Amino acid sequence: KELYKEMFTFASMNFIGASADILCNQGVDVILNLFAGVTANAARGIANSVQGAVSKFVSDFTTAIKPQIMKEYAAGNISTSLDLCYMGSRFSFFLMLFFGLPISINAPYILNLWLGMEPEYTADFLKLTLLMASIMVLSYNVTTIILANGNLKSFTFWIGLVRIAMLPIIYVTLKLGAAPQIAYLVIALFEFLALI
Repeated sequence: KELYKEMFTFASMNFIGASADILCNQGVDVILNLFAGVTANAARGIANSVQGAVSKFVSDFTTAIKPQIMKEYAAGNISTSLDLCYMGSRFSFFLMLFFGLPISINAPYILNLWLGMEPEYTADFLKLTLLMASIMVLSYNVTTIILANGNLKSFTFWIGLVRIAMLPIIYVTLKLGAAPQIAYLVIALFEFLALI
């Protein structure tokens, strides 16, 4: 009975965290659509596609290191698992820079080559998405240690709260007349807060 309760709590906390992520991503799409129209959503979709391709390399590396982090944590070697976590985070960040920086620098040229005529905001959204992804990769291995610990309540609550709190900030900044690119800067700031 206790094991089922523990498993249900873990699964429900994981579900709440995933729901907060979905709400945040869809909320940003809705807010951008309200203030910048479907052009901004198209630009966001293209930027997310490129970011997904770049992040695939980083997530493959992270997937390779996760079992070792969990194994060391489960064996009680907390300092070794933390060392692996920090090392993995650094490598993930540098991999993201290795692939993302050239794309960011040459974004207009690459988009023109790929799409011919890209929607407005696409180059800016792409650069800002890659910046945001560079911040997010730092947390991938930290999340692995938290999952290994199994105590997700406070982690899920605070990360979910930080991510959902960005939606009203984005709405207010766009309502005050800010450019749609500001939404990405707000997201990057809140992702940095979530990382802390």
